[in-house]
Amino acid sequence: MNTYRYILDKTSKKFQCPSCGRKRLVRYVDTLTGDYLPDHVGRCDREVNCQYHYTAFSYQKESSATVNRVYSSKSNAKQKTSHYLPYGLLEKSMAVNCENNFLQYVATLFNSETIQDVRRRFHIGTATHWRGATVFWQVDIAHFVRAGKIMLYHAETGRRVKEPYNRLHWVHSLMEKRGLLHDFELKQCFFGENQLAAYPDKTVAIVESEKTAVLMTVLLPDYLWLACGSANNLKASICEVLKDRNIILFPDLNCFDLWKKKAAYLGGIGFRVRTSTLLERYATANDRNNGLDLADFFIRTDKSGLAITDAGYPVLWDISDKLKIQTIK
Repeated sequence: MNTYRYILDKTSKKFQCPSCGRKRLVRYVDTLTGDYLPDHVGRCDREVNCQYHYTAFSYQKESSATVNRVYSSKSNAKQKTSHYLPYGLLEKSMAVNCENNFLQYVATLFNSETIQDVRRRFHIGTATHWRGATVFWQVDIAHFVRAGKIMLYHAETGRRVKEPYNRLHWVHSLMEKRGLLHDFELKQCFFGENQLAAYPDKTVAIVESEKTAVLMTVLLPDYLWLACGSANNLKASICEVLKDRNIILFPDLNCFDLWKKKAAYLGGIGFRVRTSTLLERYATANDRNNGLDLADFFIRTDKSGLAITDAGYPVLWDISDKLKIQTIK
């Protein structure tokens, strides 16, 4: 009789399904430790209406592939460099019971159920480095934690705190300074990359900021939204996980030409990618001066829920963008 290390949980406990959003997911359990596998590994018991099933075997396969890819170029090194942070750090930040300015801002736009959904999907934690700070965890497709970016936002406006200095730090840097982390080399992935396996058929939309990826996930859920963190991160190595996906780049205002060049390069080496001209066509001079991004347009709506320009006119999306207008009320 076969004995398996990973089995579906035999208790009655259910979790939120990554596909249908219902609390009907039965997760896999490691029989050696008694711990659950990552929260996307399981089977939805809505067998007719959902049919989501991410197996433990698939998780093992992707995890092994990631480890092999990371260490293959270092096989002869005397000591292997780690590119991963302990998953427990992420879990601890999710359990911190203190104010989080970014989540407070999101609460001005969406209901509590929606906030909890995006917080879980993107692994949005709370940091104590600055009061009210947020940790945006970079979790790769195999659910390894690559990095944690700590940022501070204004709770009222959702804008970054940059005065008297830019409030941005990294979890690994703080740990290294405290002597808690050694032989670590930062190797970033997309923010939100952990969702790829759960949504294999969705077109991938890439923006720069983590904030925009979170908000657009609610505003335009037909796309799978990822953030590269900065234009410099949008390169072939980080995009490798998207090789067989349809990709749309949504650059911030004043960054269109740079992102268009990156799209051309990626397209030349086999990626199915294009650059949206949405903001270029509808942005006003004032929008450019304020450095607005895609989410800024969608948050600014009229009574019907349609996005509007700085002058108060509805933005009429071109069919080539295939964007669906939805109210955020």
